[in-house]
Amino acid sequence: MIPESGSFYPQDGVVSVELMSTDINSTKAIELQGSLSGTNWDTLQDLGEDIVLSLVKDAPLVRSYNIDKRLKVRLLVPSGTGNIAYYVAEG
Repeated sequence: MIPESGSFYPQDGVVSVELMSTDINSTKAIELQGSLSGTNWDTLQDLGEDIVLSLVKDAPLVRSYNIDKRLKVRLLVPSGTGNIAYYVAEG
């Protein structure tokens, strides 16, 4: 999991996520989470569906989402073998 210090409030209401791994041992389900307080986190939704990204070895993943600007945002990454390079930005 990216530590809380790695979370942020999207100023313009858009969050873009880029993920890549060349050495994970299986498909990883990565959640985009939000919190009003920064204490209680839940998986964000897009059109009523949880935002869970499926990362596969050697396949870059890039997505953008409109997010309520009042929510603090972070990624929840499962533990396991392999390194995941990530970039999360607003706008």
